[in-house]
Amino acid sequence: TMVFEETGFFPEKWSVYLVFGDAGHQRLQQKNTILEEHYGIQDQHPETWIESNRRIEHFVNIYRKNTHVRICLERAEKKGYLHYIHRVFYKHRLPPELAHLPILESCFDTRANSGSALGMWQFTKATAKDYGLRVGWFSDDRLNWRKSTHSAARYLNELGRRFNYDWRLALAGYNGGPNYLAKRMKKQRSRNFWQLKLRKETKEYVPKFLAMLKAVGNDIPIFSFREHQGIGLHHAEGLRWNEVFAETGLEFRSSSC
Repeated sequence: TMVFEETGFFPEKWSVYLVFGDAGHQRLQQKNTILEEHYGIQDQHPETWIESNRRIEHFVNIYRKNTHVRICLERAEKKGYLHYIHRVFYKHRLPPELAHLPILESCFDTRANSGSALGMWQFTKATAKDYGLRVGWFSDDRLNWRKSTHSAARYLNELGRRFNYDWRLALAGYNGGPNYLAKRMKKQRSRNFWQLKLRKETKEYVPKFLAMLKAVGNDIPIFSFREHQGIGLHHAEGLRWNEVFAETGLEFRSSSC
């Protein structure tokens, strides 16, 4: 029997997580069903956020030896960025892990400039204009982190739809461009990110992001990404979610942090 309970709005930090037994794949599919049916969050491969392989672990070891991720999250906490991003991403029904993408893109630096891209979400001029941002000599909406967060949510939503909600591919598309990725997939006849031969930056982009999620662990309270017996935590802030799903061997719950 599944139980659903909604008890109100938490303006601060909270988390949603899964605990399950040996039937890992089956339970992850149950999580996927819950997220999609109750929240409209689509995720073809929910194991993405907790998976581990040699490419991911290579970067986990790097990030655990330096303070980069911690510094980025401390900046996000001090400025209140994550609270706002999570609210926007929930509105667009995006997986909450994606809210932490600026760790990799800009270290939550709203004025980050890589030459070809600008702002917290590192939009190029073309993509910024495609998703409603004004780019000009005297003002550039890419530097407005609130406006660009809404555009990032729309862009990620479009990438999710284009790549059938395989967020590994969607993330690779965010970095390398969706057309580039689609051409590589077609040429190589593969939809498996880990098997695709891509240029170095895009090839490393997904394992770097997943490694950052793993590396931070429980160290930063605002992040609250945990692993319990190999199970990942979906984290979000300030949303109208407080529910308990009870099923044999499965718990799906939220709690204020």
